[in-house]
Amino acid sequence: MRFSSKFLAVAMLYLVGTCTSPVLADPGAALLSPTFEPAPDSALLGRILRASGVEDPTHVARYEATLRRSLNDLARDVGHTRSEYRRARRLHEALHRKFLKRYDDAADGIDAILDRGEFNCLSASLFYGLAARALGLDVQVMEIPRHIFVRFKLESGDVDVETTSTEGFDLRRKLDRFLRFVRAYKYVSTGENATRNVPGIFANVNEEAVALSLERSVAFLWHNIGERALNRGDALRAATSFLQEARVRPEAADRSEALAVSLARAFRLEYEAGRFEAAYRIAAIELEISPDRTSSRDRLLAASLKWIERECDTGKPDEAEKVLDIASATLSIPADLARLERGASPLIVEAAVRSGDWTRAEKISARFAAAQPDRVEVARLSRWVERRRRDAFLSARRGFCSDPEPTGLFAEMPEAPVGAQE
Repeated sequence: MRFSSKFLAVAMLYLVGTCTSPVLADPGAALLSPTFEPAPDSALLGRILRASGVEDPTHVARYEATLRRSLNDLARDVGHTRSEYRRARRLHEALHRKFLKRYDDAADGIDAILDRGEFNCLSASLFYGLAARALGLDVQVMEIPRHIFVRFKLESGDVDVETTSTEGFDLRRKLDRFLRFVRAYKYVSTGENATRNVPGIFANVNEEAVALSLERSVAFLWHNIGERALNRGDALRAATSFLQEARVRPEAADRSEALAVSLARAFRLEYEAGRFEAAYRIAAIELEISPDRTSSRDRLLAASLKWIERECDTGKPDEAEKVLDIASATLSIPADLARLERGASPLIVEAAVRSGDWTRAEKISARFAAAQPDRVEVARLSRWVERRRRDAFLSARRGFCSDPEPTGLFAEMPEAPVGAQE
């Protein structure tokens, strides 16, 4: 939805408390007044800072105060012209003159801009958006492969801006500058004939570009944080960031092959290291993002069984049952749930028998019976539990201990899920 500059002016005046009259003859005039003080969108700023790792309320308040002062400074540089185009151009010039000092590929958050003047295409575009919104300009973030830029939606038409360049304002009218831009991002090949193809190239870029609101664009921050955490080997932190990305921009997450590959990589890091609880949590995150992917469900089943097996091996059938309950609540497809019950129940039953927890052994045996269609296997497990219980009772009466080890019951375990790795 597109709002006029006059509508934005009225809304902003209401929010910052500068409107002293219920009716304004010319709401747009407030933006031109020397006394106008632009205010940052606090909700959007908070989302950006949180995605950048800034969560301490004291730090958030400090950045908001810094941004408020910066916006006042920008408003003075932009001036009180009625031309949206001039305001947008002056904003571009002022941002590069005062705030965007040094390009750094890792400087994703606007905290890097406010602290050190370091920026990349993401932080510069978000900073642009916050400033433009405060100054009554309508701006979108445009996504193309491996890059983003901003588009001002002005009354005179759209204006595209390459935010990382001092020469990046209004690329449509400066095709030579745009040529350098598209060459940098591999949209054209070098050569003498490239210049003549620029208008057509720009049209192709427009076809590929996806327009996003500033709020949706915070997803890029979460994605970058996740990729960097993954490169450090912090797989669970990476997956948690990817989940936040999917929640901010759900319409694209399930279709993103890159996100699926990154989540699979995070899972493998934990699974192959034997950290099955973390692997399970990553698989659960992947399942929340892509519930229809078979590989997501298979990974959750594999991690669940390994986690349960570890708890059983350490003599904790009660903990193993808790894991089974957690995993069962996560799965929504009956066939997957049955596979989990068939694979996990005998492990827990055996651990319960070893520890003399007969009540648990019988309860989990019943769960196995409900999931296992092979009545021979069901009867076999039930008879084994009863026999071990009888032996334990007789041993206690005779005053000596018998060997409680299973005798061939688990020579052939029920099928275990595959797909622990892609």
